[in-house]
Amino acid sequence: MKFLRAFFPTFWTLGAFCLLACPFAECTAQDGGSSGPEPVPYISEIPASFVSMRNSEPMPDVSGSTVGIDEGTPGALSASASELLRQAPEHRKSFFQGFSLNQSFTSASGDAEELGLVHFGTNVLFAAPMPWDAGALILAPNFMFDHFYEMPSALKMKDSLYRAGVSLTWRKEVNEFWNVMAFISPTFSSDLENTSSDAIRLPGGGVAVWTPTPHWQFSLGVAYTGMEEWAVTPIGGFIWQPNEDWKLDCTFPKPRLCRRIEPFAGHSPFWVYLAGEFFGGTWAVDLAGRNDLATYREVRIMFGVERDRPKLGELDIKLELGIALWRKLEFEDSDEVYHPDLGFVENLIVKF
Repeated sequence: MKFLRAFFPTFWTLGAFCLLACPFAECTAQDGGSSGPEPVPYISEIPASFVSMRNSEPMPDVSGSTVGIDEGTPGALSASASELLRQAPEHRKSFFQGFSLNQSFTSASGDAEELGLVHFGTNVLFAAPMPWDAGALILAPNFMFDHFYEMPSALKMKDSLYRAGVSLTWRKEVNEFWNVMAFISPTFSSDLENTSSDAIRLPGGGVAVWTPTPHWQFSLGVAYTGMEEWAVTPIGGFIWQPNEDWKLDCTFPKPRLCRRIEPFAGHSPFWVYLAGEFFGGTWAVDLAGRNDLATYREVRIMFGVERDRPKLGELDIKLELGIALWRKLEFEDSDEVYHPDLGFVENLIVKF
């Protein structure tokens, strides 16, 4: 019953969102993707290169953390840092660039000493050119809610944790081959009982991207994650796309092997892929009446499917299923450490 209470309400929420958004998405797709009044000239002339790279993936996927490494880009090592290295499809000619919703679930084994987790996150994406050809500034306010629907009876911690912040990303296209990016994501991460200075996390970092040919892209950088266990981590890697149907993306923290398929004639193709991902976060918590820092992490191996380059104004839906390995919950000032068993993972991302 705990499984049902934790899992299905989030899908009802996302289902309602999809039903409400689909008619609006269809209308915006028909009128060219614009909505509302005509944007002011300063914003409407954002060059495509300011908000896209030379690859072919959506940017940014802030679905599970604060700029990617937190990643949910709002607190965990998630996909967002690597997603920022990939190319956006069409961009809106306005300050508003889109928003995303993310829901994920990690199952518990049913044992009383196990951990089961439901995650919900959302972010809104804005972008604007900087003066003097200094690149683009990307602003992404975000909020994440994590709920342990199953917890060990000995764990004296609240089962609901929160993260709220804003990701600031500066991107600059140096020339045809080189792009650079720097980001910082101040985040408030707490159980709302411990609101000390430990709740303020400051993930950030920088990366350089080199695209020598249309088939190869290399990136290298470093990030401070805002997590206690992996405070500093390298980011980057390479992407190799020998043709339009295959892609090997060895970009940390979310490597993927992708295959493009067309299951329905006359409709948009899809990418199916096998991916690895680091997920987790650090929160300031009240642990049995004293302030502490809780860090949870897991390594996910997932099979996923997503649409190939949806048109501007269309919903972009990504679904991933897999397993969570090497799960761990620990505390900075306590000897308590929990190693949950392997769990089933479901991850759903809806972007518009």
